[in-house]
Formats: sequence, structure tokens, C-alpha cells
Amino acid sequence: MNKKIFAMSFVFLLLLSSSVFALGVTAPVPKNMELLRGETSVFEFEIQAVTSTDDMSCAYSIDNMSPLSVTFASNEVVVRAGTIEKVYGTVAVPADAPYNSYSGEIIVSCGAVLTTEGGSDVRTSIGGSMLNVNVVEFREEIKKTATVSQTMSTELLLLIILIIIIVGAYYLKKKKTKKTKRAPAKRKPARKRKK
Repeated sequence: MNKKIFAMSFVFLLLLSSSVFALGVTAPVPKNMELLRGETSVFEFEIQAVTSTDDMSCAYSIDNMSPLSVTFASNEVVVRAGTIEKVYGTVAVPADAPYNSYSGEIIVSCGAVLTTEGGSDVRTSIGGSMLNVNVVEFREEIKKTATVSQTMSTELLLLIILIIIIVGAYYLKKKKTKKTKRAPAKRKPARKRKK
């Protein structure tokens, strides 16, 4: 009897471990947001079941983001065995939210999709991916990005002009060399024959 219980426990743990270790949740993109009061922004993360042998039904939530509002495009997603599914969410900052930094943990709860009646639905929770939102009064980051972009554009333009000048000088030199080779040689006057 003990061997039977041990064998059944072992099989159950083996099945459970394949579900637990076969799932992965990526960090949200963007992981860090800088938002003004009244703004909204979209983020995404992936639920990966690449090594799973079962289709997984996954629900998700995010904790500790009050007074911010976080909503998802759907409440649940089915991740087919061997695939990856993207989950999209939106963060909304109320107009009266205090200027502060907010962090919330994304919690994903998944269970195998049951195709037959009966059995039990064992769900696995995965957490640890953090979404960070800074509610700010104004943004300086946009100015820095524009300046870096303008500098890179100027450097690229100067590099292209330099390449054109070098290529042009090479072809002019080559053309001059060909002209000097083609110039007719000076002829010596023909000698008169004595009769």
C-alpha cells in the first residue's frame, strides 16, 4: 500500500514539476515608466510555455499600484504548449495622483487546460516581475533623447560627406592618371632619305 501511495505521489509531483518549470514570465516592457498626471501608457509581458507539454490557462494581476489604475486587454489567456503569448496592459494615472514612485508585482497564475471531465486543476503562481511607474510633474528625458538623436544625425551626415569627398578625390586622381597615359608621344621629325 505504501509503495502505491509513493508511486502515485511521485507521478503527481513529476506532472506538477513539468507544469511549474515549463512556464516563464518575462519582465514588462517598458519596465520603468515616467508618466504625468492624467496620462496613460501601455506595457506588455510574455508568458512562455516553450518547454511545456500542456496547454496552459493563465490569469494575471498586479498588486500595490494604488492610486494608479492597471487594466489588461483580457483577463485570461491560453498559452499553447511550446508557444509564447503576449499580454498587454495599460497604466492610467489619475489627475490628482501624488508625485511619487509606484512599483507593482505582476502575478501570473497558470493551470493545465483540462480536456477531459474530472481531475483537478492545479494552478501554479509565478511572480517577481516588477512594473515601476514614476509620476512626475514634468519630463526632461524627452529633451535629452532629442539632443542625442540630433547629435547622431549630424555625425552621420558628416561621415557621409567625408566618404563622398574621399571617393571623389580618388576618381579625380585616377582620371588624371589616365589622361597622362593617353597623351600622344612627341614625334620625331621624319628623316629625309637621300636619293
